[in-house]
Amino acid sequence: MTKEIDAAAEAMKEQISKMMKNFKLPDVDMTALVEGQRKNIDAMARVAQLTTEGATAISQRQLEIFRVTSENLSIGKPVRNVSRYEADGRGARRNRQEGV
Repeated sequence: MTKEIDAAAEAMKEQISKMMKNFKLPDVDMTALVEGQRKNIDAMARVAQLTTEGATAISQRQLEIFRVTSENLSIGKPVRNVSRYEADGRGARRNRQEGV
């Protein structure tokens, strides 16, 4: 992940340098500018990673629901609409007690 952040920081530094040359602005210390934004770059990289992990977890849960539903249908077990309460596990204990 650090290599990706360093690559992003280097690309940002190059883009800002080109922009400064185009507008003929006085010399700016690009290293200091990029280092000042490193926390932002790190935060954005972490957010992207967490988003990917969250999407993966959701996809895996949906796949599990689909797999169980498919198995139940293949053995002729009726499939009922599962509420969010039951899907997240809070209703599982109640279902076992009721013999559902």
